[in-house]
Amino acid sequence: MFIVLSGSSASGKNTLINELIKNSNNLKYINTFTTREMREGESQGNPYYFISVSDFQDKIKNGDFLEYEIIHNDFRGVDKKICEDYISQNFDIIKDMGVNGTFNIKEKINDICKVLTIFIYVDKRTLKKRLINRGEKQIKLRLKRVKLENSYINKYDYLIENYNKENTLQILTKLLENKNFSEEEFIFPVKNKINSKKVQKYVSMFLRGKTFKPVKVSFNGTKFFLLNKNELFLASLIANKTLTKKISYKNKTYVSFENLFKDYLKK
Repeated sequence: MFIVLSGSSASGKNTLINELIKNSNNLKYINTFTTREMREGESQGNPYYFISVSDFQDKIKNGDFLEYEIIHNDFRGVDKKICEDYISQNFDIIKDMGVNGTFNIKEKINDICKVLTIFIYVDKRTLKKRLINRGEKQIKLRLKRVKLENSYINKYDYLIENYNKENTLQILTKLLENKNFSEEEFIFPVKNKINSKKVQKYVSMFLRGKTFKPVKVSFNGTKFFLLNKNELFLASLIANKTLTKKISYKNKTYVSFENLFKDYLKK
């Protein structure tokens, strides 16, 4: 599985990735090649491979990158050989990527490896505070990109608000435990019965290319529970189309209609 974490600068992507890797023997991170300048405390390979623009362009010509893009006026690219080697060894790969690169790489490797896309969200005011606290020198440039990044949210599998690192890590860990990644096994419709006519209507809309706003999902530390738009979620599974699940951490447990859900899928 190839797990992509996207989000604006200071949303906490790299911190989350480091924690996940620390607690997993099968999760591998691929360092990005970049043309940006090395910052204080960084070194070659930590957290990037720093190369010149001309060297980066040579690697493009040689076809060395699985994907590359320009972010904050700097080139960033994912090495093809490293990625292919990890996949061939059955490792799960986790990577922080920009919004354009995420869907470029998904298109290229989705046939050989399941791609899971997760958007880590933090509001702009909080992002600014975090950028200031870490001594960022290009705050305006980084915040300028937030609107573009947020416009891609509805294309991701999951949206997680990262205001509490420990809660976010629990959610991510639970998501990654499901190796087959069959959503109907761990996200259940609640409260209302399924309206079959609505389901078929949404299926048709998905197949015509319609996109929808995220559905709300609650995580209680053990399981995920769908909180609204049951028919829409079910339709996305039937149509095999992406519907973003916005997950919040709540200790409240909702009544589950798991059997009802599975019975409907068998029809």
